[in-house]
Amino acid sequence: MTTLKQGWRGADVRRLQEALNRKLQPSPALVTDGDYGPRTRAAVLRLQAVHWLVEDGEAGPCTQNVAFDGEGDAPILHPVALIPPPAAPLCWAAGVAMMTRSNVREVVARTPAELVAADGGLQDFVDTHDAGMEGGRRFAAAHGLEVRPPPPWSLKALRAALREGPLMFDMLWGTRGGYADGAGRPGHMVVIAGIRGDADPSGRGTTLRILDSWPPNKGARSSVNFFKWLQGASSRTCRVFNK
Repeated sequence: MTTLKQGWRGADVRRLQEALNRKLQPSPALVTDGDYGPRTRAAVLRLQAVHWLVEDGEAGPCTQNVAFDGEGDAPILHPVALIPPPAAPLCWAAGVAMMTRSNVREVVARTPAELVAADGGLQDFVDTHDAGMEGGRRFAAAHGLEVRPPPPWSLKALRAALREGPLMFDMLWGTRGGYADGAGRPGHMVVIAGIRGDADPSGRGTTLRILDSWPPNKGARSSVNFFKWLQGASSRTCRVFNK
């Protein structure tokens, strides 16, 4: 599928404009002249915002799926509140709070003390790369969650898991981002609350809705293409938690 962008002209752009008029019912309607100009780009951005797609003003596979009713399954979006931590090391507690509809203070209080580092971050559990997952199970049990190792997620498997509820991915901290002391340690919790798109197994036509407690005192909601997300997350995920 060709990604349509501002400056493009032709029959594909005209069909997109017609679809945007049907979906958005703008007043006045877009002129279906086949010219991807500023008004068409603005309409694409509006469609992307309404349907929690990546807001880039370009009509790629995910945007065209929505415009032309090409999504294979109904979108899944769980009502998860964004909770940022008061300090960088407590990102893990904010992620758990989002999963359990709690708050950072209560999550810290419920967590076994030996699993928390001196700076408030998560200890580097000995099972981070151990299929036994004993430390992960203790952590999960303290919060009424289940834990699983990080399998190579196929689109089908991830969608099936998200039908049951949101997922929290425990990511290893990188060297950038303002928490250098945590580099290489677990505890950067990212919650996947939604998924929408087609059945293309590559994931290029699928969007994930992600809630990240980073940065402190702010957090972030974002939409990410599944294919791109998988490339960056697969080597950094050490555990996955679900309700």
